[in-house]
Amino acid sequence: MSTSAVELSGASAVASVEEKLIDSNAPDTHVEEDKPSLLQSWVVLISGFIVHMFSFGVVSSFGVYQVEYLVNEFPNAPATTIAWIGTLMFLGIAFFGLFAGVVCEKFDPRYACICGVLVVGGSTIAASFCKTPVALLLTQGVLFGIGAGFIDIITIIVPTQWFPKHRALAVAIVLSGSGVAGIWISAASKVWFASVGRPWAMRITGFIMLGLGLPCSWLMKPRTKIVREGKLFDFSLLYDIRYALLFIGSLLSMASFFSPFYYMPSYSVVVLGMDQDFSTKLQMVMNLTSLVSRIFVDLITIRIGSLNTLLASMLGGTIGIGIFWLPFKNSTMLMIAAIIYGLAWGFIPTLHPVVAADLFGSERLGTTLGVIYFGYSVATLITSPVNGVLLDNIGHKTDYSSLVIYCVVQLVIGTLALVALRIIVSRDFIHRC
Repeated sequence: MSTSAVELSGASAVASVEEKLIDSNAPDTHVEEDKPSLLQSWVVLISGFIVHMFSFGVVSSFGVYQVEYLVNEFPNAPATTIAWIGTLMFLGIAFFGLFAGVVCEKFDPRYACICGVLVVGGSTIAASFCKTPVALLLTQGVLFGIGAGFIDIITIIVPTQWFPKHRALAVAIVLSGSGVAGIWISAASKVWFASVGRPWAMRITGFIMLGLGLPCSWLMKPRTKIVREGKLFDFSLLYDIRYALLFIGSLLSMASFFSPFYYMPSYSVVVLGMDQDFSTKLQMVMNLTSLVSRIFVDLITIRIGSLNTLLASMLGGTIGIGIFWLPFKNSTMLMIAAIIYGLAWGFIPTLHPVVAADLFGSERLGTTLGVIYFGYSVATLITSPVNGVLLDNIGHKTDYSSLVIYCVVQLVIGTLALVALRIIVSRDFIHRC
C-alpha cells in the first residue's frame, strides 16, 4: 500500500475534496517542507477529535435510542418509522458531506463547522421536546444529518493539514472520536434515560455538543487553502469492471452497518428478554471493538495489503452475523457476534478510500470516492427502511430473522464482489494487494 493511500485512509472528507498545501507566502513546492507549530497542530487535532464525536459518533450510538423508542416510548409505532430516524441521520452525513468541501472553498471551514455544531446541538435539543416519531424524524433525523454532514468532512480535512508527514496518524486519531463517542453516549444516555428521562437526556447531550463543539470548531484553524479537484461525480467510472466491483462491495458493506448497530440492541430486549443494560453493553462493545481495529488497520494493511484486509474484514463480518447471530438465540452468541462484527466494521469504511487510491491513484481519489460515497447514500435507503418493513410485516416486531438474513445476503454479495475484484487484480493467492 502506498504512503499516499494510507494518508487518506478512512476519511469520508476526501469524497469531494483533496487538499493542496498552498502557503500564501511560499511556493507550492516548499509548503510540505514547512514545519507547522507543534502546539497549534495538536490543538487542531484534539479539537477535530472532539467535534468528530458529534457526527458519526452520535449515529453509531443510535441503537440505544432505537431500543427506547421501540420498547418504551413508542411501542405501537411502526418499526419502519423509527428506522427512518437513524436512516436520515446517516444519509445526511453521506449526502451533505459531499458538498461541504464546496462550502469550505468559499468560506473559512471554521464557520461551516460552527454552523454544523449549532445544527446538531440545536436539533438534538429540539428533539427533546418532540413527542411523536414524525417530529423526531425532522429534528433528530433530517436536521441532525445536515449538520453532521459538514462536521464529518471538516474534522478530517483541517487536522490533516497540520500533519503533512503523519496524516495517517491524524486521520486515525480523529476517526477514533466516533468510536469513543459511541461508547460514552450509549452509556450516558442509558443512565440519563433511567434518571431524568429521554427528553432531558437529549437536552444534556445537546448542551454538551454546543459547549464542547463550538469552541473546538473555532480552534480548528485551517493551515492552508482547500481546493476541490476533479468532478464531484463521475459515473463513467462504473464502466471499469474493477471500479464497479469495488462500488458494489463498498455499498453493500456500508449497508450491513444498520442491522447490528441499530437492531441488535433491541433484538436482545425483544427476542432474548435481556434488560436494557445488556442492550447498551452490546452497543458499547461494537463501538469499542471498531475503535480497537482502527488502531491496527495501518499495521495490518502494510503487511498484507489494503484489498486483502478489506476482503478479510468483509468475510469476518459475514461470519459474525451469519454464523453467530442468525442461527442462535442466546446472549452469549449475540455478544460474540457483536465483537466480531465490531472488529470487522472498524476496518471496512476505513479501507474504502485506501483501496480506491491503490487501484486508481491518489490523484483521482476525490473523483473515485465521490461515486462511492454516493453509494453510501443508496446503501442507507435500501437497508434501514427495508429492515423496518421486514420487522413490521414479516417479523411482527418480535421476529428479527428476516432482517438478519437480509444483512447476511448483503455481506455475502459484497464479499463475492470483492473476491472477484481480488482475482482480477491478481490470481496469486499470497500476493500483497
